Amino acid sequence: MPERVSQRVTLRHLAREAGLSLGTISMALRDDPRIAAATRRRVRGLAQTLGYRPDPFLGALAAYRRGSAAPATFASQVLALLTPPDWLGSFEHTGLRTWFRDTHRGILARAAHYGFEVQLFPLPAPEAEQRALSRVLLSRGIRGILLAPPTGSVRALALDWGAFSVVAFDLMPGFPSHRFNFCYFDLARSIDLALEGLAAEGIHRVGYFHTESLERHEERRGLGAFESHPRVAAMPGGRIPAFLGTGNVHEPASNPSLRTELGRWLRRHVPEAVLTPLYSGGRAFRCLQAWQASPRPRDPRIRWISLQRDPLDPHPGIDPHGELIGVTAVDLLNTMLATGERGVPPVTRGVFVEGTWHPGRAPDETRCDLTAHRSNRRGSATGTIRRKRPAPQRSRDRSREARASAGKPNARRNIHTSG
Repeated sequence: MPERVSQRVTLRHLAREAGLSLGTISMALRDDPRIAAATRRRVRGLAQTLGYRPDPFLGALAAYRRGSAAPATFASQVLALLTPPDWLGSFEHTGLRTWFRDTHRGILARAAHYGFEVQLFPLPAPEAEQRALSRVLLSRGIRGILLAPPTGSVRALALDWGAFSVVAFDLMPGFPSHRFNFCYFDLARSIDLALEGLAAEGIHRVGYFHTESLERHEERRGLGAFESHPRVAAMPGGRIPAFLGTGNVHEPASNPSLRTELGRWLRRHVPEAVLTPLYSGGRAFRCLQAWQASPRPRDPRIRWISLQRDPLDPHPGIDPHGELIGVTAVDLLNTMLATGERGVPPVTRGVFVEGTWHPGRAPDETRCDLTAHRSNRRGSATGTIRRKRPAPQRSRDRSREARASAGKPNARRNIHTSG
């Protein structure tokens, strides 16, 4: 069995250990189909055993020598992951912890594959502090930035973007002059998959819930995809208009009007299920599942379907493949670093990662029963969610979800280019 060498492992080391040529080793590591599948597996296994990591500097040099890139200078093998400063405090409320956990896992794995380290930097809100952050990154030789959605207190982007290659995990609607190349989940396709999945279970009357502010942030992609969908137009009993709430959905106690308006909407249109882009791991989605919308004797029994479902959530919904989003973003950033692309591109390129419909447990186990079961002295009612005990099959479910989020064939990436 080959021994791990103490110095940096190179292609020459692998070629010597495997008894193959340098060209064969290089092609096998790139998964070139001209190399036999068994040989590719053997070379990748050997590379993992010996601790081989590609050198991004040499990759950029090779791209330059091939004539496919301008000269690219690297002084660091570090990628910066910039996140808003108020994220940590908002994780529990919005479900961003789920997004960050899965996407961050993919980022770290793919960065290591290319020989990079990833460091986390909070993106400060004041512009002067952002300019200072630019100087810090440049002084450390960092040229590659992965930009998390700039939310909350971040109102402007004042870094020296021309010095960096940037890939965003957002469409940047609030920053029209900073439309970076991006990697994002495919919301429109997720709605299509959810409607197909529900129709297969005999559920056809489906509504759509989002907040007005978040829908603007998504550039109304979700609303447009839902309202123009053929299944919505052909819905039995007539189409259900989308519900766009206002105010704070993450703290329901501070927004009683939203609960009242939602109750009226549910009773008027009686959907069997409601789609929402809200994260299933967030407090807002859990409140939607638990709310009794109005103190009437009977409220509709509905299924809340998250279009950004936690992969370990037993409820039905769309797995957005956060880990694959992280992997794809690093792929894109590595290419930009190797070709010397810097700053805000004149034409934005992006990858939408397709989700996967997850049916959850049997329908009766996940359908929320918002029946009022008792009243207090003032005549108000409280609701309950009735579910059967989950089937003891979580280990197999988790392994399937881990494979899906790692980018197996059931996840598809769609390339997008805009001017």
